[in-house]
Amino acid sequence: MNAVDLLASPLLEGSPEWQMRYGERLALEGILASLKPRLAIEIGTAQGGSLRRIAAHAQEVHSFDIVPEIEALERELPNVTTHVGDSVELVPKLLSELESKGREVDFALVDGDHTVAGVRRDAEALLASEACRRTAIVFHDAANDDVRDGLEGVRFEDHPKVAYVNLDFLAGYLVSDPIRHLEIWNGLAIVLLDADRGEPAARERGFFDSAQVLRQARERARGRSQAGRAPSAAPRRRRRPAAPGGARPFSRSARARAWGSSPAWPPAGADASCCQLCAASARRCGAAARSAARTASCGPLRGAPQRVVLAPTGDHARATTLRSRSAAALCRSGAREAPEAARVAPGSG
Repeated sequence: MNAVDLLASPLLEGSPEWQMRYGERLALEGILASLKPRLAIEIGTAQGGSLRRIAAHAQEVHSFDIVPEIEALERELPNVTTHVGDSVELVPKLLSELESKGREVDFALVDGDHTVAGVRRDAEALLASEACRRTAIVFHDAANDDVRDGLEGVRFEDHPKVAYVNLDFLAGYLVSDPIRHLEIWNGLAIVLLDADRGEPAARERGFFDSAQVLRQARERARGRSQAGRAPSAAPRRRRRPAAPGGARPFSRSARARAWGSSPAWPPAGADASCCQLCAASARRCGAAARSAARTASCGPLRGAPQRVVLAPTGDHARATTLRSRSAAALCRSGAREAPEAARVAPGSG
């Protein structure tokens, strides 16, 4: 078999009814090929995708599900015995029969009841049975919230039979499709039993709990989604440098409070002398004010940009640079105190 054959095989595209993702299918296939179980159990059959692969490697399989449709799989898979009903009652009953016959389960796949209590009951039933002494148990959807809570409630590492446990044997996924958007599904957990081991369970360390990482990623995604629907906060404006003499420049809102709404341009009774008044007043402030000069466009006045410097004295103490409309408004309010305008050449200060 090459890569093309593998893709078309029942493991991948050849089994569309199988609810496991491709990575989970390959991992399960590797376990089954290594174990070659004589007796296997599957809790939760659905359409039989994983059951077919278990039956391909095991000599005898017992399958449990609550839907009667699984009985049709017995005709397709002669080494499979189906059990229809609640696994809480049926699984312990079968395990008790196997134990009385001295038989042991080599492999079990648990993919049935996904509630916290249901997962815990199925797991504890397998751990309690003497028919499961040297058993490899795989749990599907181990990353799901309820399934994970149920598995963690079992405390496998404290059980005397457990030789190895890895709840992150294969990580799950944060779903992006709209039907189950931001739900967490899939993932495989594995528990190896050895009733004769007599040592604490081996557990790999040094990595983050992938289910917890997925939950944190989901919360961040939900936060971003909510932020996208909420009105965006106004961006913080960068504070402008203080005016010469320590006075703080007028903000747009401060100008509005002081002078009301910006006047139409040109203001009534005003001409180019407005900006020239500001420039003339600024020149009285000396070099300090000129060094703090900024360029403001006075195109509506003279058709070319001018450097307008407002003085840190009188009515101009709270501003360093204003655009042409605000400069005209300020000049109009302080025109009586401003000296006679001095003509300012375009681009000069």
